Amino acid sequence: MLSTASNIWQLLKYCHGPSGKNHIYFGTPMRNEYSGTRDATGLAGLTLRTVWNVEQGPAYDIWRTGPVADLLIAIRTHRGLGRLVLRHRTLDLEPGTFLLVRNSAIQRYHCAAKVWAFWWFEFSANGSLPCGLEELIRSPLQRPSESAAIGEIMTALRSPNTLRRMQASAGLGWLMTGWLANRSNPPAAKGLPLQRRETIERVVQTMHTRLDGSWTIPAMATSAGMSERLFRNAFAAVTGIPPKLFYWRLRLDAAKEHLRLGQASIKDLASLLGFSSPFHLSREFKRRFGVPPSAMLRSTTCAPNVCACTPGTARSYQD
Repeated sequence: MLSTASNIWQLLKYCHGPSGKNHIYFGTPMRNEYSGTRDATGLAGLTLRTVWNVEQGPAYDIWRTGPVADLLIAIRTHRGLGRLVLRHRTLDLEPGTFLLVRNSAIQRYHCAAKVWAFWWFEFSANGSLPCGLEELIRSPLQRPSESAAIGEIMTALRSPNTLRRMQASAGLGWLMTGWLANRSNPPAAKGLPLQRRETIERVVQTMHTRLDGSWTIPAMATSAGMSERLFRNAFAAVTGIPPKLFYWRLRLDAAKEHLRLGQASIKDLASLLGFSSPFHLSREFKRRFGVPPSAMLRSTTCAPNVCACTPGTARSYQD
């Protein structure tokens, strides 16, 4: 798939994990290998940004403590057991599983056994995704060929050559479609049609652009071309929660990030996000997060930033 390159990987000693600047890390690392680029070079709507090859023990426990890049994450576990804590659910990642998830939905991930070995890909996509978000896919491991392919993807992603980096993005698409084509737990025949799933994904995307709270459920259903009842059922099937609750959480999550970055006052956020008053926002915020918005302070410290590279360069790290 990708031609072999003889570049020597630079090894730097840091205690980092995927999305390294936004976590608290406990324990002595065994391996955290990173490959990345900040250039927006992609193929067929998919742009691969970073790849991590990780193998860690029980001390590996990553908590998200700050804002994260608006990217998609693909996780392929090939040994041991990992646990991913999302906003609405917790997933166990066993060998042979593959998962697509939004970066912003991840709250914590950790080793849940003696070891967790996995590949972690961060990317953006303009077109439709090959499967649903947070849908745990089981696909038989082909360890030698997968390891070789991912090694070549990491090498290509570090290249200063734009076409080589495009090869890396294409390589990820090739891997993901292969995992899906060989999945051992295909969707049930009576499951949600792909077209309807994509429609709900578009509604979720639009929610992110209409955080003023003015978009009603009937209006969402109309935009999706469904009856209100069908829309509610389809939305819950894709996201796991009703659309009203999803929209409410999304607006409060936006408030939390604005406050963390010191971008707006509580009064301004109440108006911006469609809450009737600062008191209303404060009450709902405490319901969602357990603390009032006044407790949120802009973070002034973080772990060393592994992605703070000069634009146009890529780096690799191994602990």
